[in-house]
Amino acid sequence: MCIRDRANLALDPDRRQPFYAAHQVAVTQGLPILPLFARPQSVIATSVLCGLEPGPVDPITWNVSSWTFDETGACADSDE
Repeated sequence: MCIRDRANLALDPDRRQPFYAAHQVAVTQGLPILPLFARPQSVIATSVLCGLEPGPVDPITWNVSSWTFDETGACADSDE
């Protein structure tokens, strides 16, 4: 039985974690990893939209619940 299968049999997440950690080590040491594709993404937003945080793989709306509007444009000057 492979490491991943043993992890799937454990119902407790704390008991699964060591199996997944061992599986990750085996995969990263035994196989070369080569990105096969990239998803270029452009983001254009108005200066009054605050809290927009695009990520490299997340959809642009991943944190939409934290977006706010500031009609003064003050958020464009901050480090958000």
